[in-house]
Amino acid sequence: TRKGADVLRDVPVSVAEAALGASVVVPAPDGTKTRESVPAGSQDGTELKISGKGAPNVKGSGSGALRITFHVEIPKHMTEQQEQAMIDFQAACEHAGQNVREHLGV
Repeated sequence: TRKGADVLRDVPVSVAEAALGASVVVPAPDGTKTRESVPAGSQDGTELKISGKGAPNVKGSGSGALRITFHVEIPKHMTEQQEQAMIDFQAACEHAGQNVREHLGV
């Protein structure tokens, strides 16, 4: 979609890419592809702005920004190995005392 000269693009990332960080290829509006970094620890909805990669500015010179929103995709079906890895990850989080709902007081 577009917002002025800025182009908004949703980009899916895996749980591992969001947690560990990654380099992903994103198509730009001009037909080129740009390689962008997913910061380690990215949450669903993390935004990244790439200046000059949006649409041409009709009221002036230059181009708007390409605004990427990362969306974490959860697998609908997992292999036994993937499921075990998630169980191990959950156990490691609990062992480290990490509670994603801590701010709720639960």
